[in-house]
Amino acid sequence: MVDVHGDGTGCGTRPSDGEVDKWDVADRAQGLGPQPRERSQAGARAGGKHDCGKAAHLRHTRGMEQRRWVNQTQPQTLQIAVLLLYFNGIITLVFGGLFVPFFALIAIGSIVAGYGIANERKWGYILGVGMALLPFALILAARGNPFGGGILNLIFEVALVALLLHPQSRDYQRIWFK
Repeated sequence: MVDVHGDGTGCGTRPSDGEVDKWDVADRAQGLGPQPRERSQAGARAGGKHDCGKAAHLRHTRGMEQRRWVNQTQPQTLQIAVLLLYFNGIITLVFGGLFVPFFALIAIGSIVAGYGIANERKWGYILGVGMALLPFALILAARGNPFGGGILNLIFEVALVALLLHPQSRDYQRIWFK
């Protein structure tokens, strides 16, 4: 018999004697035996006692789905597109989006699209492409000059469309997005 933790308390072992055999240790190490979080409180082990609840809770954390604002595992084209969507949304909010409902909708759509792309959602990618093409559609609908908003603004709009429609971005989206 082996004392698992060496402290004589029997934490993580059979509460009745503070010891376990080598097979119990091997089964727990491989995740084959019962886990402390999977047992009911009434009959945790023989004798109805608990294994060190706090320590077991800290050792057995479950994997969680992460939500993120920027996903560094995506291709660089998508990472930059997400940042440009956030930047576009914030600038639109600051310079007129707070007072004009249509601009607020565009700003919120850009930010939500960036968040959706960062979390690998197909709806985020589709919304992002729509939000990137929206300025061009509005210019064409108004029969305005594409340079009317300034050359720098046009460069950012073209860059955003190019980043989202880049073959690397499209392939990554097609394969990995849910």
